[in-house]
Amino acid sequence: MKRDKISEKQWNRIKEKFPPEKKPQGGRPGKSNRKMLDAILYWLNTGIPWKDLPERFGPWQFELAIARRIAQRLEIHYTPIHASWLNMAEIEIGILSRQCLSQALPSFELMARQVNAWTLHRNAVCSTVYWRFSTCDARCKLRKLYPVIL
Repeated sequence: MKRDKISEKQWNRIKEKFPPEKKPQGGRPGKSNRKMLDAILYWLNTGIPWKDLPERFGPWQFELAIARRIAQRLEIHYTPIHASWLNMAEIEIGILSRQCLSQALPSFELMARQVNAWTLHRNAVCSTVYWRFSTCDARCKLRKLYPVIL
């Protein structure tokens, strides 16, 4: 199964969360909630601007407002391919141990309070992972995997 499409089983579990599908009227095509969800997933997975969606999803001008309404109804947990979420978790644990847990703490309760305060602060300032391995570095070190595009 492709990552930008949901399976029949997944669709059957969530289809009642969507508004009723609109029938074609006045020259405008009908709206398929499943097709719109596939467009949203494609957009999230590729990171392209909404107006650059492939033609198979329909005209982007009509779909944008509907996609926003659907996206507001969903809670999407994005998990990247190749376990980069695990790399991010390991990086965060390393930062936690250096910034918050660098000294011995006398009790579990104190450690829990300190970790909670650190987490709240880190979330408040919207800290992100700084990836030092750039695309240029990847092309040099992994040149067998990255073809040269002329």
